Amino acid sequence: MKGIFILIHFCSSGFLFAQNFKGVILDSATNAPLPYVNIGIVGGNNGTVSNEQGVFELLINPADTDTLRASYIGYAPYTISISEFRKHASSVQLVIRMTQRPVLLDEIVVKPLKGDLLTIGNRPGSKSVNANFSTNMLGCEIGTRFTNNRLLIIDSVRLCIAKCLFDTIYLRVNIYKIDHGKFDQILKSPVYISLTRKEALKKPVINITEHYAMVEGDFAVTIEIVRDLGEKKLAFYADLTDNVYPGIYRNTSQANWNFMKHKNKPAGISLLAYTRSFEK
Repeated sequence: MKGIFILIHFCSSGFLFAQNFKGVILDSATNAPLPYVNIGIVGGNNGTVSNEQGVFELLINPADTDTLRASYIGYAPYTISISEFRKHASSVQLVIRMTQRPVLLDEIVVKPLKGDLLTIGNRPGSKSVNANFSTNMLGCEIGTRFTNNRLLIIDSVRLCIAKCLFDTIYLRVNIYKIDHGKFDQILKSPVYISLTRKEALKKPVINITEHYAMVEGDFAVTIEIVRDLGEKKLAFYADLTDNVYPGIYRNTSQANWNFMKHKNKPAGISLLAYTRSFEK
């Protein structure tokens, strides 16, 4: 188990029924709250994201074999089995302390004029064919899976949003390496985007060159709900006939990943990337 957890606010109720746990997630060294941490039952649909003050609420009614996980870019993941959790006490509030994970980066010099800038992924289609978030739960993600046999460095991500009924949206961009079904975050620091409705519908481009995101083989680019958006609609363009870049989603933090139905229904997410634009 990585990280430290402290149980507080004891009560007499047991774990036989679902309980709503309230807690806060802090940096173990500074005690500063960690915003937008993914926390939930691994492989389940009980998950959420901490708010700006690191506070979260989570309803748990799992089996003893289930595992609770908290993950955040730049920090070692925190995991604990529910059976171990139950041994300590009956509690409705907890503190989780996460430890920063040192990041060692190779020195990279970007030389865009010597590289080939490629556009890969799904372009806008008909507004009548959409790929929506599967839920409005915190931690819900929607994205595109890519397969590439060249080493690429990602310059930017373009979002082809077909419908946005919100005045503003606040989301996180994630990039995962996929290896035998396991998704590992490759970004070294979080990428957040805040867009007005007008900006969202203009196919915004998010520059991520400063993150030096290098990819090869199978990887995925996703957009994640980290603030409560309410019950309105946000949808990407999709193309039912394009199976080259299939759409993927998961319902909430730490849930399993799924392919979209209807010939994979790829979401309108594309990349600009260089093939020979960097040196180590």
